[in-house]
Amino acid sequence: MKHFFLSLSFCLGLFLAFFGYLNAGKEEEIQTLINHENKILQTSYAAVTNMFSIAIENYFRHVIMKPSVLELLQKAKEAPSEEKAVLRGLLYRELYTLYNGELKELGIRQLHFHTHKGESFLRFHKPNENGDALIDMRPSIKIANVDKKFVSGFEGGRIYPGFRYVFPIIDKEVHLGSVELSLSYESIEFELSKLLTSKNHILLMRKEITTSIVFENHKEHFMPASFTK
Repeated sequence: MKHFFLSLSFCLGLFLAFFGYLNAGKEEEIQTLINHENKILQTSYAAVTNMFSIAIENYFRHVIMKPSVLELLQKAKEAPSEEKAVLRGLLYRELYTLYNGELKELGIRQLHFHTHKGESFLRFHKPNENGDALIDMRPSIKIANVDKKFVSGFEGGRIYPGFRYVFPIIDKEVHLGSVELSLSYESIEFELSKLLTSKNHILLMRKEITTSIVFENHKEHFMPASFTK
């Protein structure tokens, strides 16, 4: 009987060891597949955002940075509030056709000018909401206006989140502020769907970059995730 139990224990040990080996191999294979899919997603995401970047930079350099726009921004830099309101209206009229036509067709949802102090000057998507300080809550605007460098990446905002391309505006060595052109997540997802076999994507954002900085009257754009960790 003693030999029987020893043999049974030995067989059970071999079985558990074999099962553990198979399970470890399965977990390793799953992780390899996950890593592979993540690599494909990262590569596709970079390809899509770089594709948009080329078109957006051309619009910035050849359309937005035209003399009539720069002249308005030069005047607005040190203008009093009442005059700024007039200049804001003129800038809106100058670029509205572009914004509402070619830029929207490209997938741009936000065309937004900021002052050299990092305040909102003109939101084409919400022209009546302006003057709020952004430099301490939007890292991209700080980089564009303090470091005076181009920056791109996904970021939350006072109204909508988006993938943002933010350019410093410098004319004749004078810093006039910055401008951003932002893609909605839907625009990126649409292009990703052409490259990826998986069609199930979901955008999750941390609370500190959404409802904590968004305008109170725009919080309805966000909803808590229907699942937890």
